[in-house]
Amino acid sequence: MLAKYKVPKRKEASNEAIKELESAVGFTLPEDYKSFLINYQSFEDLVGEEYVSLWDLNELKQQNEEYLILKNLPNTIGIGSNRAGELIALERK
Repeated sequence: MLAKYKVPKRKEASNEAIKELESAVGFTLPEDYKSFLINYQSFEDLVGEEYVSLWDLNELKQQNEEYLILKNLPNTIGIGSNRAGELIALERK
């Protein structure tokens, strides 16, 4: 899917930034999502009939703080939106 939608590749990413993010949210992110963050930048485009905006690693903490996600949805991290008011998120089980 990433190649099909031409998601831009990241030139470099820091595992430290991911560790800081995990510390802020209070849980370990799934390995496949960490791999996405390390290898790809943000993404915005139609996927099928739905608009998808996935936030960049460097935006995640700020977006979650601004939208009060970490405060109002414990064990959840927002990772994007559909730009129409709906959140795309990961929830710790």
